[in-house]
Amino acid sequence: MVRVRTPGPLALVLLLGIAALIQAPATGQEIPPPPPELTTVLPAAIQRGSEATLTVTGSNLTEIRSILFSAPGLEAELARQVNDRTVELKVKCAPDAPVGLAELRLVTTHGVSNCRYLYVDTVPVLEEKEPNTVFAAAQLLESLPVGVAGRITGSDRDFFRFYAKAGQKIVFEAVGRRLLPFLRIDDRIGWFDPYLELYDSSGHQLATADDFRMQPDATLIYEFATDGEYVLCVRDAAYRGRNEFMYYLRIGELPYVTNWFPLGGTAGTKVQLSLAGVNAPTTATVDLPTSPLRLSFFTHRLATGEHTTNAIELAVDQLASQAEQEPNDDRSHAQEIPVPVAIDGLIGQAADEDWFRLVGKKGQRLAAEIVARRVGSPMDAVIDLYRSNGQRIAGNDDAEARPGYLQNADSRLVVTLPADDTYFVRVRDLARLGGDDYGYRLVLYAPSPDFEAYLVPTDPFITNPRLTIAQTVARAVPVGGTAAFRVRVRRIDGLNHPVQVNVKGLPEGVEARTAPLASGQNETWFTISAADGLAPGTIVPLTVELTTESDGATLLRQAIPLESHSYVADQRQEFPVALAVTAVSSPLPFRIEPDPLDATLKKGEAVRIKVRCIRNEDLTVPVQITADTPPRGITISNATLAPDKQDVELEVKAAGNLAPGQYGIVLVGTAKIKNQDVRVYSKLLLLTVQN
Repeated sequence: MVRVRTPGPLALVLLLGIAALIQAPATGQEIPPPPPELTTVLPAAIQRGSEATLTVTGSNLTEIRSILFSAPGLEAELARQVNDRTVELKVKCAPDAPVGLAELRLVTTHGVSNCRYLYVDTVPVLEEKEPNTVFAAAQLLESLPVGVAGRITGSDRDFFRFYAKAGQKIVFEAVGRRLLPFLRIDDRIGWFDPYLELYDSSGHQLATADDFRMQPDATLIYEFATDGEYVLCVRDAAYRGRNEFMYYLRIGELPYVTNWFPLGGTAGTKVQLSLAGVNAPTTATVDLPTSPLRLSFFTHRLATGEHTTNAIELAVDQLASQAEQEPNDDRSHAQEIPVPVAIDGLIGQAADEDWFRLVGKKGQRLAAEIVARRVGSPMDAVIDLYRSNGQRIAGNDDAEARPGYLQNADSRLVVTLPADDTYFVRVRDLARLGGDDYGYRLVLYAPSPDFEAYLVPTDPFITNPRLTIAQTVARAVPVGGTAAFRVRVRRIDGLNHPVQVNVKGLPEGVEARTAPLASGQNETWFTISAADGLAPGTIVPLTVELTTESDGATLLRQAIPLESHSYVADQRQEFPVALAVTAVSSPLPFRIEPDPLDATLKKGEAVRIKVRCIRNEDLTVPVQITADTPPRGITISNATLAPDKQDVELEVKAAGNLAPGQYGIVLVGTAKIKNQDVRVYSKLLLLTVQN
């Protein structure tokens, strides 16, 4: 049986007790199956300190070697192999496992899967039982609090019957969209959009809930006036349904925080929170983590007895905090502030505006940024900067969105001040809305060059992305072969220096080749290669660090892994995940090897690279050699190797206006085998361009 323990959130020493068999090299036209892909996990939740059997569906779910979780306290074993599309897992959850969503992945001899989610909770977890699609057949929930895991198929509605007492404030929280972030359905937004309806025993509707603030998952909070039996209905807001529309419903007098203030604090300090909600404390002290970043985000749950609250999102920065002080509703009453500073403010009512006054010098660089929507505030921030004479010199509504968000309603502007003067910053909501939950954190500082780094979804062995639900970082590294990975940086506030890439902590027999990002370059390749003799199913953790020098200091950023899902009209929406991991897979029928791997040339000139194709025995098919998305300014000739040829030369040319530096190039070999396009990747070719 496969058994895996996960001792830490990012711990990937997950091969305890696993004896992965080394497969013999494929010969002739044998093609190993693609990596596994997960579609659903049912039930989608487990109680702390319990065991559960999960049914996992997908494709290519055979020869499982490991089961990975992103959170500690979870371990699993393969209980039953139903077929290549369905398996059953026996999962144990420790009493102290973190509450919330944990990523689940399967590793087979053909690679690692995309992630699906398992919700770890403090309450007992039941499974939805059909038929419960009409009011009269509502499933009985004998006691509260409880969690119910189910799914909505067709135009399904699920009804649940329970007993409540007068004065109880019961929370009904649906987790649906968070279990499967995006899914294309007929070229429309395809996530499950839970909708809740509450009825009394006679069928009279008492309350409904759709989105909670800006979250498509519904939360309904209701205080019952009389003892009696009640019925809750969960459905999709548009009466849609399909097998992937999984949900987890939490019901009971559970602690729930509806809003909190302030929305952040200084890294490494304590922040005192004022809370609003039900069955929860009204104040709390939270220790904020240390962080080298200018701005990061921290998720925290407050423990209240045996349960915890919902997740509270907080911004963490490097600035001293100061509270907004009313009245500051117009320029004549603007609050005087220093720079740098972080202001904890509130748009307390409709049409409210908050004004701040600061002294600036000619040529001074100033950044002003709002953190609100990113940490749960419904505020759609707008920020404007004025001179003392009333001239508006800068403004912003929505800044660049970070991965995982369809849009970003937070504002950011960077400006060079034109003169010694008194300047005014105005903060408001775009729709002129406000209220106790319209909090924000305004950070003002001198901008300096910085960057963010991401591991970009590539999935080079998925030949038709339209047919796959999720893309992630390359899922497989073939024995004796290579997989290509792509890293992206978002340059901030004028950073234009080269950025170095380093892959750390690779297991024995696995090597990486990296290329820096030259000045002005935002994406680059790196490759991972697995030696002959490695066991298929061997896990390869990916810790990718990027560094650059800026203003005499070294900036180090760890690349955040991204997955993507089908979205609208063949678009894919990226979102961050916790684990960056690939796995060694069965060998492919051929491989390609460039020679040399390191080449130097002057801009405007060309070099020739020999490429050798090593085919398995009896494989006699042509192989096309191309470059996968070479850097701008570098051109590479294509070639096709006839079935009886194994060597070819390619010309690599650097444009005359290409900036000097080092550039990474990945070659791709493509062959048609048994009517399938099979692609292999070369080790990274590092090209040094000189003046």
